[in-house]
Order: sequence, then C-alpha cells, then structure tokens
Amino acid sequence: MAAGIIDLRQLRYFIAAAEQQNFRRAAEMVNVAQPALSRQIQDLEEALGVTLFERRRKRVYLTQVGSFYLDKARELVAQAAAFRGLAQRMEDGTKGHIKLGLQEIGTRHALVLGIIRAFRQLPGIDLEIVSMTSPGQIEAIRLGKLDAGFLYDAPNEARGLERLDISVDGFGLALPEDHPLLEKEEICVNDLRGVPQIILAEDVSPSLYKRIHGAFHSAGFDPLIVDHARTEHDLFCLVSTGCGVALMTTPHVERIGVVYRPVRGIEIPRVLSMVWHGQNEQPLLAQLRALVRSEIAKQGN
Repeated sequence: MAAGIIDLRQLRYFIAAAEQQNFRRAAEMVNVAQPALSRQIQDLEEALGVTLFERRRKRVYLTQVGSFYLDKARELVAQAAAFRGLAQRMEDGTKGHIKLGLQEIGTRHALVLGIIRAFRQLPGIDLEIVSMTSPGQIEAIRLGKLDAGFLYDAPNEARGLERLDISVDGFGLALPEDHPLLEKEEICVNDLRGVPQIILAEDVSPSLYKRIHGAFHSAGFDPLIVDHARTEHDLFCLVSTGCGVALMTTPHVERIGVVYRPVRGIEIPRVLSMVWHGQNEQPLLAQLRALVRSEIAKQGN
C-alpha cells in the first residue's frame, strides 16, 4: 500500500482494537482474520508515521498519539456513514441539492412562488435559486450549471433542452401615475407615436425585444426608445420617476407610482416555462417536474 494513503477499513480496525485492547477480540468484532487486522493497523501506522499502540503480550494499549487519533477516526467513520446514507437518499430522490434559475419577473408570479415554496418544504431538499435572465438560464442549463430554470419565451429550437409550459401571461403598458395617456378611456398602439419609452436591453430578452419592435413596425412606425433597462425592476423604477412608459409583462404586484393599462393593437402573450436539460437525471428534478405538473393541474380545475 502506498505511504500516506488511509482507508476506512483501517480506521474501523483501529477503533475496534482500541476498544477491545486485544487484536484477536477486535478481529472477531469486525469479522476478519487476526493477521489481516494486525497488518492493516501496521499499514495505518506507517501511513500516519506514528505508533498508535503499545503491544504488551496479549493486550495492546493506545499511545498518547493513538488516543488523539481515536477520536478523529471515530469522527471520520461517522461522517463516512452519514455520507453513504446521504448518497443513497439522493439516489432515491429523497434528499440532495438542486440549483434553479429564476427570471426576475418570475419572483412576482404567484404560481412559480407557490411551486418553489412547496418544493422547498419537502424534507431533505437543499434548494439554491439564482436570479438570471432567460438567455443566461438557457446557457447555464446547457452547461450543467443549473438543474432547471423558470423563464419566459424559451426558444423552441433549444438543442437538448426540454420544457414544461406553466402559464401564458398578458402584456401591456406601465405608465407613471400622472401620465397624460391615463386620461384616455382606452390606449391604442397609435397613441404611443412619439411617446418616450423604456425597453429591456436586447441581450436581456432577445425575443421580447424583437417582438416589441415588430409590433410597432406592424403599426407603421418605430417606437421612441429613450432608455434601456437590464431588469424589470429597473423598468418600473424608470417609469415611476417619469422617464417614460414601458411595455412589459403583466405585473403580479402593485408598484408605487406606476399604473398598468392594456394597449389595443399590441398582442404579445408571454409563455412562462420550466426548462431543463433532457440528459439531466438528477432525481430531485423528476420530483420538481411532478410538482409543477400537479400545480398546473390545480390551476386548471
């Protein structure tokens, strides 16, 4: 055996010998031949570079160093047993770590929050959530850095990825609470000609950026974009301070200083999905998918 390498079998033999103070009884306890036990303990002493036992006739006694290592050996063996149990529970899908991505606006979605809350309450689940844009989640899932993600407008052509659609959310206009357009009984797309607008940056949500510009092009004009935001939170902040209006997904919470209105002539439904890699066999992922399907079914009833 190479010097410096220690295995759990040696530690178990060492603990048994220390407790029995006799190699023969220790060998019987661990169900191994005495010469084999003696050899393994000698290998352990060589690996550690210390003497663990004083050998006197038929009995053995721990040295001072041996007494110190006994406590450490018990800790290591106990940790190994706990690790083995953890691994078995992870294999069964009853315990483990799972990493999920969540688009910021998803944190205001009641159904998504309910799913995450219910999943977190399952025993033994170590859930890590990372706030990330849709493109960022797609890339992270492809690379195995996320187990799954909740995001809008997942691309249909995403190679190797699978999706479960959760809901289709509306789309409309966020305005400052003192904006002149609020005097109109109904806002239509043509009312937005020349109106300063804020939009999510193209790299944050390429599909949404394209769809918004496409809607205005269909109406025969280009939007007056005065600023770009990196998050939905930034959009709301810019709108509330009067920087402009913003087309965005229906909010799920009220925002101070912001009023939300539908816009006739702009139809941009957004599909919220759970996305994962088809080759990810993480047992907890299967549990999460089952939970998502269950929650979707409840919404349909």
